Amino acid sequence: MKLNLTRASLPFHIPFTISGGRTKSEQETLIVMLEKDGFQGFGEAPAIRYYQISLESLMEKALSKRSEIEAFNDSSPYAFNELLNNLFPEDSFLRCALDTAFWDLQARINGTSAAGLAGLPLPASVSCDYTIGIDTADTMLQKMNNLPWPVYKIKVGFEGDAELFNMLCKQSNAQFRLDANAAWTVNEANSFLNTVDISRIEFTEQPLKKELIEDMKSLQSHTGMLFIADEDFRTIDDLDRCEGRFGGINIKLTKCGGITPALQIAEEARKRGFKIMLGNMNESTIGTWALLQVSSMADFIDADGPLLLKGDYASGLEYRDGKVFIPPKAESITASAGLLNCFTNAGTRL
Repeated sequence: MKLNLTRASLPFHIPFTISGGRTKSEQETLIVMLEKDGFQGFGEAPAIRYYQISLESLMEKALSKRSEIEAFNDSSPYAFNELLNNLFPEDSFLRCALDTAFWDLQARINGTSAAGLAGLPLPASVSCDYTIGIDTADTMLQKMNNLPWPVYKIKVGFEGDAELFNMLCKQSNAQFRLDANAAWTVNEANSFLNTVDISRIEFTEQPLKKELIEDMKSLQSHTGMLFIADEDFRTIDDLDRCEGRFGGINIKLTKCGGITPALQIAEEARKRGFKIMLGNMNESTIGTWALLQVSSMADFIDADGPLLLKGDYASGLEYRDGKVFIPPKAESITASAGLLNCFTNAGTRL
């Protein structure tokens, strides 16, 4: 097996802002390609400032263990993930890129999908929200008009967010999912939810700051709102922390380390009665395809990265009428010529 790495970057259609004034105009990412017997598998890990992820560091660490990775001679993704846990115990983003690339490689070798290898059904399509970042009222309405969608995910957690949300509700018949990105205090959360029509809200993601997790118990019981943990949830070990405080969890492949741990988390979360959301971190089609392999185990899908980015590293997914349409086999996801050129020309960035 051969390991290939490259850095890449895609701009957002419109700069993307969340609470705290955090704005991104482009998304940098690490792309992994594993090759064996004429087949290629791809994985992706975006750089996220909140988690202090450095692509240079990830590439350096991966290359330092290149010989161990390339010497792996087993077809089991679970065995490969054990190797990754030993090689990179503190680097979930790097493990994610490598884990998903290996699942993709084995799926292509076997003429199926990662879901198929895991014994899961892969739906032909799933409902997917479309995220609207924090912006002026006119710009947010323009985004909604440009892409009429049955469910929007709206970033909140700023002064005047309730008034703006009420305005959006008057202009659209859509349902909304809210994401405060840990921006609210308890009083701010209660004030927002008491000011808006909560029947228009499917759930609210990470309403409170992480240090206020104990306040989630009273907030959930008093509002009747479904709250989903994001910043408070990362790995399977966080299920205990979230139990009794959140009704659901947001599983992100980069945060937990790939498809393998995501499957384990989803299974355990189901046993404990959590609702399951699959979330993205602005991945391209490569990372989104990997996320969708777990879609049969989820209640909510947030896989709109390719809709937010201008350009892509691969093709094969289709977004239409509030859904993402999923091909049944990994070979239907085709890497772009530009991406392949990055691997064959060292130092080239897409």
